[in-house]
Amino acid sequence: MILLPQSLQTIGHQLMYISAKQVVGSKVFDSEGQPVGRLARVIIDPDNGRILAFELFRKGEKYLSPRDVISWKKNYLILGQQYEIHHAADLIRLDKLLHSRYVDLLGRQVRTASGTALGQVTDYSLHCEHFMLASITAQKSYFGLWFSDARLIHQSSIIEIKPRQIIVRDALLQHPARQNAQDEFDLQNSPTFDQALSVPEDRTSF
Repeated sequence: MILLPQSLQTIGHQLMYISAKQVVGSKVFDSEGQPVGRLARVIIDPDNGRILAFELFRKGEKYLSPRDVISWKKNYLILGQQYEIHHAADLIRLDKLLHSRYVDLLGRQVRTASGTALGQVTDYSLHCEHFMLASITAQKSYFGLWFSDARLIHQSSIIEIKPRQIIVRDALLQHPARQNAQDEFDLQNSPTFDQALSVPEDRTSF
């Protein structure tokens, strides 16, 4: 039985999708409710869109395998009894990806297969049950000071994740993402996000 601290027992509910911006700072607990650390980021495998590792705010050993996560909720992760914290070299493909310097999806340019520029990735969402990329949000930037033309792109429309670019289908879904009071993209509560995710998955993606 997992015994979380009293303050967390009633916080959050099991999510299906979560924004990358919601991940940073999330607490991580072991199976007995003892704190392990906080999440710094999630690292995505560009070849298949799956989560390679969860990175903690710490030095040295700081990577968690998705296999060790038994529950992913809005404010925290819960790990199994036999979890391990790894060095990058311990996890397949992770060390090579980190040395490539192109790890984060945020900031990558987004173009269609025909070459139309859609902007850069300003946020993305993750599937909490399948541990993989669900969608990206692309926006055009003006001198890096403000953004416009937000486009929500379901993972089935992604053709390839390259080191500097993400290539998407020309006939992709293009819905504006709803912003909340803090001017952040509230993908979890956006009806357009649900609409995008209702599209049948294209098995040729990634």
